[in-house]
Amino acid sequence: MSTTDCDMLRCIIFINLLFVSNFSQGSLLTKLANESSIAKNTKRTTDGRIPPTKSGKLKQGISICWPTIENPILEKAKWTIDGCIQPMESGKLESGKFGLGRQNGTKFHEGIDIKSFTKDKSGKPTDCIYAFMDGKVVYVNASESASAYGRYVVLEHEYFLTLYAHLASINVSVGQPIKAGEKLGILGTSSNCVKIPNTRAHLHFEIDFQIDNGQNFSAWYTAKYNNPPPHGRYNGYNLIGVDPLVITEKLIKKTSPTNVLSDEKEAATIQIIENFIPEFIKQYAELFAPDIDLSKPVCGWEIQFSWFGLPIRWIPIYSNSKQRPKLKLTSYRKSLVKQSILNNVLEEKKSPKGSNEITVGSKIINNLKKMGFATN
Repeated sequence: MSTTDCDMLRCIIFINLLFVSNFSQGSLLTKLANESSIAKNTKRTTDGRIPPTKSGKLKQGISICWPTIENPILEKAKWTIDGCIQPMESGKLESGKFGLGRQNGTKFHEGIDIKSFTKDKSGKPTDCIYAFMDGKVVYVNASESASAYGRYVVLEHEYFLTLYAHLASINVSVGQPIKAGEKLGILGTSSNCVKIPNTRAHLHFEIDFQIDNGQNFSAWYTAKYNNPPPHGRYNGYNLIGVDPLVITEKLIKKTSPTNVLSDEKEAATIQIIENFIPEFIKQYAELFAPDIDLSKPVCGWEIQFSWFGLPIRWIPIYSNSKQRPKLKLTSYRKSLVKQSILNNVLEEKKSPKGSNEITVGSKIINNLKKMGFATN
């Protein structure tokens, strides 16, 4: 199938036309109902997107688009979401999804892998890749050898970033404004650390939050690896991925982008005493600390972390006490302890008395350091 054919076949999903009636781990988004599905004879724009109707647009004007041609979130989709996931060599479906589905549950995957559906006569993938939402191109890595992501593109949206990796080619440049459904490039197998065969070609797709705007992260990375970070602030170590399928479900349900993580449970709550407001809060206050007054000095923070290390809720501490420790684990959720330990959000140690003790894990400590906190 040619690139032009891909563009002309592409469908964009307008959130307020759709809602989810079932979203489970076994069969994600298996049924979508809508008041008025996108008409078959709707005229497309020159770039292949379907323009919104007056009744097909939220007040915020938000639209989302599945990033590949086979769109499983349409009402009458040919493929389910599970059918669009590309597993690793193990063949286990969970290995292509977000979470601890790799190496027997010991390796974390920060995005989803979406398989290739169109190939040329030699078996090389030809699938077009599309922007998930309106935004702006903020980073392009065109060199396969420069990253485990291979060739990748990062888009900045109002509340988060999206990342598209393992591309064969890229059709956009930094600074370019992007509409949901616009083509970014062609799916591929590029990577500098593993050989991805054409039979398992896929798009690695992430929805991310940036830990730091660059300076503090660069200092952390340089101290740890004796070199400045390749790709700067768009280095993977400076990005925290969230489950794209959960975010997609929320947006289709017309959830405000500021509330897409409202159901995420805290796995660990820590307290850190330092009169410092990190760039993370300045950038994402509306999502994670909506009631904070950034002009008011703070003495420290109570921070709730998800099991995968995202600081999901920030509560400022305004009164100082010399008796408080610098960094302290104040509580943790027992039902998420196993996941949190596997992902280094929590750590289990033997206490001097011989019993097991749950403490703050290296992922929390490193994420705090990347933000500029001194943790000891």
